[in-house]
Amino acid sequence: MKKILYYNWVPFDDDENRGGGVSIYQKNLIEKILEDGEYIPYFISSGVSYSFFHQQPFIRKTKNIYKERCHTFEIVNSPIMSPGHCSFQDTRTYLTDRVLFEMLCRFIKKEGPFDVIHFNNFEGLSLNVLRLKEKFPETRIIYSLHNYYSFCPQVNLWKKESENCKNYHGGADCLNCLTEDIDREYVLFLDRLAWTLKRMGFHSKTIIFKLAFKKVWFLYRLYHYYMRARNLNPAGIKQLSYSAHDYQEYRRKNIEYVNRYVDAVLAVSERVSQIAIHMGLSPQKVFVSYIGTKFAENVLTASSVKRDSSILSLIFMGYMRRDKGFYFLLKALKTLSPEITGQMRIVVAARFSDDAAMAMLKKISGRFYEVKLYDGYTHAMLPQILAEADLGIIPVLWEDNLPQVAIEMTAHHVPILCSDLGGANELCRDERFRFKGGSIPDLTQKIEQIFYNRTLLEEFWTGFQGLQTMERHMDELNWFYHGHE
Repeated sequence: MKKILYYNWVPFDDDENRGGGVSIYQKNLIEKILEDGEYIPYFISSGVSYSFFHQQPFIRKTKNIYKERCHTFEIVNSPIMSPGHCSFQDTRTYLTDRVLFEMLCRFIKKEGPFDVIHFNNFEGLSLNVLRLKEKFPETRIIYSLHNYYSFCPQVNLWKKESENCKNYHGGADCLNCLTEDIDREYVLFLDRLAWTLKRMGFHSKTIIFKLAFKKVWFLYRLYHYYMRARNLNPAGIKQLSYSAHDYQEYRRKNIEYVNRYVDAVLAVSERVSQIAIHMGLSPQKVFVSYIGTKFAENVLTASSVKRDSSILSLIFMGYMRRDKGFYFLLKALKTLSPEITGQMRIVVAARFSDDAAMAMLKKISGRFYEVKLYDGYTHAMLPQILAEADLGIIPVLWEDNLPQVAIEMTAHHVPILCSDLGGANELCRDERFRFKGGSIPDLTQKIEQIFYNRTLLEEFWTGFQGLQTMERHMDELNWFYHGHE
């Protein structure tokens, strides 16, 4: 039977729920592979597993929710930390490292050969890993662009936490891009502590794990002083040195290697495809491939949607981040007239991790009929959260590839009003449900238009393009897996 190897920086069944929509997609994809039975699925992750007791990288077999039906592994002590921003200032290691390439060559010879290697991310790996194609020319190399890591080591082409990066000025802007430096020593300690606890049987939901991380700063200082007293490097990582040229080379070499070694680049939206080609990826290798979702079978028609209230319920889901447009949305909502806000319910389902955003939300909440807050959510909670929502808002300020929340909302019969940035707006071709990214007047005008004409909420479904089922998506992937592009 054929073998396929998937890669993402974090395990698809990660008990800390890291990786966002890509992890959800990866899990659904492996489940579909197991159902179809054409391939034996393998999976490997890198960049989050680190040991206190060993510094050299190694590959370890792991357990997973599918048991022996899926073979899962992790790279421990990768020289490239995940997620991407943790290695933002270490592009030289990314460009020069050969350890991961050689380690994966040995792994493939032992566990393979693989008919397909499908990268659903590249964070946690180094450039030379793409040269696996030289060693295994018969293996199809597929790369899905769920983010912009190959062009931007911060992943999202978002400059100084304030604007889209349309010009990085030959890497010069990258030098001052981060608004806060990453404390790699501290992050590495957190990763080591989490990995060690899990190896001892204490996963993230256990009391021991929670207690350890409640006292994590105290534990970190003890560890730090102990290592310093022994004249040891507590992080086990080198002092960083980088230049604009390093960032320029990062983008140039990534584009060169992807064009040379990858058989097919799958952009998860049309906008991602346009950006990838603009950056220099070969148009002959870039294909639009909307991800499949198990939610696709759940979409109801407009006639199924009930509009029996004078109150318009708006919902924001995801992260309280500037690039996700949360601050922008709050500023826009503040400008709406009392006539509208008095008959508007605001629902926010996002981790309460940003005190400034929470304070801003609390300050404007009195202007609305009701404000409902959910401190994060699980998939099991989606039907309850979205049951009373009339309109979802996707106010992203960056070119968000294809936000998972857009899929979740439309799958639960909630129309979405989207920024024209990124791929979410491609789910509906109706301009009345699209606004210029970052424009408060345009967003408020569209909200007011819908508020005074509720029939638009039903008309949304006329322009709705539908969601990609896992069945149809798998058929599309097989086309690439078999080399028919």
